[in-house]
Amino acid sequence: MRRGRVLVIEEQSCAETSGLWSEIQDEGYEVNLTAMERSAAMVASAGPPDVVVLNMIAAEMSGDRMRYLDAAARLMMARGSRRLPVIALGGTGTHAPSLGISEIIARPVSAVRLTNRIAAIRRLATMQAEARRRAETAIAFGITMPDFVGPSAGADPTVLVVGASVRYLAVERCLSPKAFIVGAFSTATARDYLARRSFDAVVLNTTVDTAVEMLREFRGDPALYTLPVIVLAAAPDREATDQIFAAGATELVEDATLESDLARVIAGSVAEHRFREALRAVYVRGRNLVTSDALTGLFSRGFFMEHAGRLAEIAAEEGEPHAVATLRIDELAGINAEDGYAAGDHLLRQVGSLIGRLTRGEDLAARIGGGRFAVLMPGTDQADAMTALNRISAILRTTRFIVPGTGRTLQIDPVGRVTALGQSESLEPVMNGLFNGGTI
Repeated sequence: MRRGRVLVIEEQSCAETSGLWSEIQDEGYEVNLTAMERSAAMVASAGPPDVVVLNMIAAEMSGDRMRYLDAAARLMMARGSRRLPVIALGGTGTHAPSLGISEIIARPVSAVRLTNRIAAIRRLATMQAEARRRAETAIAFGITMPDFVGPSAGADPTVLVVGASVRYLAVERCLSPKAFIVGAFSTATARDYLARRSFDAVVLNTTVDTAVEMLREFRGDPALYTLPVIVLAAAPDREATDQIFAAGATELVEDATLESDLARVIAGSVAEHRFREALRAVYVRGRNLVTSDALTGLFSRGFFMEHAGRLAEIAAEEGEPHAVATLRIDELAGINAEDGYAAGDHLLRQVGSLIGRLTRGEDLAARIGGGRFAVLMPGTDQADAMTALNRISAILRTTRFIVPGTGRTLQIDPVGRVTALGQSESLEPVMNGLFNGGTI
């Protein structure tokens, strides 16, 4: 299964980016390199790209910068209302959005940095596609999902700046005209702020080690998992840069380009985050009693099986990755026997609520029956689904669940499994296999 198709436009190769494309392929992306005159045909082909990358670094060396920018404007409109995302490597020398460029990745460009942004763009596209597919499935149940309304311009973003280095004044100077800044001069203060209020973005003005530690903490917290986090650094080497992005940074801004890049990076990251949250709201408003499990509020078995069947067909026909993760709570039988079914139901409600909070907006979490839960993960391959399942399972294992009327708490050890959809003609045996051969 491919992670996505990437079309790279470059007239000539350059040493600075020559190794990028094979590294991206190693991450599971299908990469095609083409010259500008063939780019339109590639976009219109039977297997169009998900993202276009303009190698502006090569363009600067060849003197073709304006030709590349003209190609970007035409390519972005090539798919009508569903505009094709265009990423420019290196600077554009002018206002990127008006030229059809979705995002600029400044030099130096690493494979980790580029794949991080491609994955984020692909995830937004998956959220949009899944909203359309979810609406089609809902029609089969006699339900009309609400239309997607993009985020309004809204108020200026609220940005939490963590750290007290000399950069703080420069950050304040860059952002204060168009953002409300909250300063947290220690990581403890930052954690306290994040627990008490919401922010549109976080800027980590700390050492690289502290930034990586905080990023890992944020990405392990369901409430902060998608929050834009921008890291500031002096001039990190390749190893430090890769470490920052592997930990989950949205973007990295170096001191040399802070004055010119930070405001643009914040604006783009906040716009993307607000767009994602608006899509998430569509999923929440689309919940209906007809398609929900009465006990947990998650989706019902019927809706899950219907929608998973649709995604399995797409996976088989188009090669788009979709995965299913299952969780079985074996402790339920003992609770029912020892404390009664009301206590068992209370446990299921707690577990279901936690699973719902730990999944992404586009994921479809359902109770299949008894103590069996499943999460449908669109646009996700088996390896990434296993990573997500391990995160959910780890939090479930370390949570103490209340057993009502007993004064006791309970810890559970869920049994989890993952599979990719589209590998079997029928979904029923797939689900039976995931639940260790049990009937559902």
